Amino acid sequence: MEYHSGLIPSDIPPYHMDGWLKEKTCESQTKKLWNTATDVLISLHKLDYKKIGFSDLSSKEQTPLNHQLSYWKNYHDWALGGKANRTCDEALQ
Repeated sequence: MEYHSGLIPSDIPPYHMDGWLKEKTCESQTKKLWNTATDVLISLHKLDYKKIGFSDLSSKEQTPLNHQLSYWKNYHDWALGGKANRTCDEALQ
């Protein structure tokens, strides 16, 4: 990954709630930041994981997406101790 100089937003507290980014940006800059970050995530999700060297992530049993969903389902079950959470349950479905 290339080095790019500049300020890095903090994650504690979350940068959208406090800190230099929240204090020094106007609404249009904030909108551009979020849209650009979303565009980057979209481009990453469009990559063919097999072509970039991650073919071992898939198996006959699970695709990478199903693997992630299983991971978060297990985490959900562990964290909630068997209790239901409608929002999380719907998201996992």
